[in-house]
Amino acid sequence: ERIEIEPLDGVNCRGYSAVLGLWLYWEDHRLRWLDPETGRYLRTHDDEYDRAELEAFARRQAELHVVREEHDRRQAETRAEQEAQARYEAELRASYEAYIRQQAENRAEQAENRATQAENRATQAEAHAAQEARARQQAQAEIQRLRAQLDALNRSDDNQD
Repeated sequence: ERIEIEPLDGVNCRGYSAVLGLWLYWEDHRLRWLDPETGRYLRTHDDEYDRAELEAFARRQAELHVVREEHDRRQAETRAEQEAQARYEAELRASYEAYIRQQAENRAEQAENRATQAENRATQAEAHAAQEARARQQAQAEIQRLRAQLDALNRSDDNQD
């Protein structure tokens, strides 16, 4: 049955089918059916196709989101591993530098000990030399005393003769 079409504007129009009990709309270059009891458009093949496309798009977006999250997680893990490696290397460098400083301090302490030992040996040598000098002086004084006694004895022997 033919239905009467009424223009809505320059492009869109509508008509009522009493046989179907539906309004027929031509909107945005699309044919659509409106149920006057519910006030809703009936779904068409294009609507189902669009819904399926939207669902597929949403699935792809969700999958992409999962992939992005996995990528971000892996990047975060990589950054954490790199930071841990950098901390380990810094600790290793610090440990090595502390070892080198300790070695230098030990060498300086050993050099200081050797210098102290050399000073002590020099002081001991000076003390020993001073002791030997005193012993020589005492020996010379004793020799002079003994010579004086010997001379005195020799003179007294000469006087008695």
